[in-house]
Amino acid sequence: MTLIRQGVRLLLLAALPLGALQAADAEAPDQKTSLEKRIALFWNKEFTDSLTTGYKSHARATASLRTDVYRGSEPGHGVQVSKGVTEVVTGAKRLEEPDREQLAESTDWAIEGAFSDRLIIAGATLVDRNVIMRTLGKGESYGPLPDIQSIETSALLDKADLLMEVLVTEDASSLTGLRFRVSVTNIESGRVTVRHVTVAAPLRPPPQAVWQPTENGYEKIFLEPPPISAEEIGHTLAEELLAKLAAR
Repeated sequence: MTLIRQGVRLLLLAALPLGALQAADAEAPDQKTSLEKRIALFWNKEFTDSLTTGYKSHARATASLRTDVYRGSEPGHGVQVSKGVTEVVTGAKRLEEPDREQLAESTDWAIEGAFSDRLIIAGATLVDRNVIMRTLGKGESYGPLPDIQSIETSALLDKADLLMEVLVTEDASSLTGLRFRVSVTNIESGRVTVRHVTVAAPLRPPPQAVWQPTENGYEKIFLEPPPISAEEIGHTLAEELLAKLAAR
């Protein structure tokens, strides 16, 4: 359907002068699909409503006593001088937002890796949050008390089109033991494209019937499929998201 619409548009514009073509292109809506846009992936990290970075000032004082002995010209004579020295160190510590509960590192890496790889294979352009923040000012210093929220927002507006937030929590009632919430939002407009909650459980084959020899002949038993792997969960989560994006 997209090719037909584009073909009709090209046919109609072929008879227009160059100026009209340029004006028409300028007014045409963005034809990029969600996967063709730059996607900033926030994995188990929330894009919160905090507008500025808070800091807590602190000071540490260290007191010490130094004794110097000056000996006189005759034995048994001398002068002892004691000096008190106080060193004060001041600074500020960034107030971190509460961290979300994290999965075991090996499991988290496997799920995120499989999820990201599937999206990349499907044609998605993923950009890394830390990289776009660090490269925003091309290495310039933001001073001792940088506003992380401001830097993060500027980096997203400059180097990404969509924000993909994937949150995960443990859920003992689900087949995978996990539950995910995926949101895809247009950064410039704030429009939510996808909001999806899932346990990301892959389809499992039914138990396999096999005949096993016993003392009384052959007995039919049923073999359960192997446990769901972290990679399967990541792939399933990506497939569900791709289906949601394709329907938009």
